[in-house]
Parts: sequence; structure tokens; C-alpha cells
Amino acid sequence: MKKVLFISLFALFSSLLIAQDVVFENETKDYSEVDENGPNLKKYNHGYFSYGFVLGENLTGANINYGSSGFTEFGFRYKLKFNQYLSAGYSFSARFQFNSIMQEVGKLIPDATLNRKENLNFNSLGGDLYLRINFSKRRGNMIGFYMDMGARADYIYKMLHQTKNTENGIKSKIKKHGYDFNIPYTYGPVFRLGKNQYALTATYRYSNYFKNTANLPELPRILLGIEFGIF
Repeated sequence: MKKVLFISLFALFSSLLIAQDVVFENETKDYSEVDENGPNLKKYNHGYFSYGFVLGENLTGANINYGSSGFTEFGFRYKLKFNQYLSAGYSFSARFQFNSIMQEVGKLIPDATLNRKENLNFNSLGGDLYLRINFSKRRGNMIGFYMDMGARADYIYKMLHQTKNTENGIKSKIKKHGYDFNIPYTYGPVFRLGKNQYALTATYRYSNYFKNTANLPELPRILLGIEFGIF
């Protein structure tokens, strides 16, 4: 009887030890897995939306209405963190820029014809490479206060010319594209100053919109906007 009891207790004790080993192994595996993805972790990616205005010098023949000229942008951004203060990454986006052309004598963009309303729009796909400096020491798993400096390039897949007129009470709206005097790419520096999901953005266009053979004045080169991160 004692022998049977001893064997039973030994079997029960052995099964408890085995079960404890399995639990300990599983717990060790779970706690050893470190998540590297997050706003203030090694890797992070998110979407964003931007809206802003066109700024810069108005050249003779290419004057725009500043309050009615701007852009919208939808994109994706990736960040790789090196340390508490330094990160780098890239962005891809679709940008839709609209320029309201001022209707006045001497207008040259894209021609001299005066209309009731006129827009010259540039739809593009592009991206940037950037270096990020973070100023927030203690920010938990949040992006914090930061500054981005980088370079951007865009491919303009459509330059769209829109005009609106009214003649004898009849309203007309005409859209034209396929012009051969525009340059289908742009490039220049990009700058962002932000905190968490909000940022002020600025880009400057080094390149020209129009070919030299077109003899057309350039449109303003600065885009200033507000960015909203989609986390």
C-alpha cells in the first residue's frame, strides 16, 4: 500500500514539475520578445494628410491669387530611430497643387487669353529622404517635438489647365492637358517642424515648371502647409 502511495505521489509531483517547466518556458519566450515598432521605438510608419498654400515671388505675366492657390497631399512615412535624438527615413505621397491665375492684361501663363476664372494645376507623385532631430528627452512612446530636413523629388503626371467663362448667359468650363512645354519633374529641399501628429511643412522648388523654349515666367516656388499624421 505504501509503495503504491509513493509511486502515485512521485507521478503527481513529476507531472507538476513538467507543467511548471512548460509554463516557465512560455513566459520566458513572451517576455523576451521586444516590440520594435512604435512612435518612439526603432521603427515606425504612418500615413499623413497635408494642406497648404502657394507662396513666393509673383513674376510679371504669372501672377496668382495667393488665397485661392494651394495644395493637398496624401502620403506614407517611414522612420528609423538611431538614438534618442536622431532618426532618418523616407516619405511617398500624391500631391495636387492648384494655382489660381490672376486675370489681368499682360498675363502669359499658359497664354494671354483672359477668362472669368483660370487654374493651372499640377498633379504629381513623389517622395523625400529626411534626417530628423528630436528635441524631447522624456516623451514615452510618442514622437515628441522634432525637426525634419531633407530633399524631395516629384514626377508630374498631369498638368491640367482649367478655364471658366460666361458668354450671353451661357456658362462654360474647359479642361485641357497634354501640353508639351512643361517639365515633368521637380526637386528641392523640404523642412518640417512638428509635435506628435501635427507639423508645419515647407518645400522649395529649385527646378522650373516650364521649358526654356516656352519663354514663360515661372510660378511661385514655395509651398507652406500643415500636416496631420494618421496614427
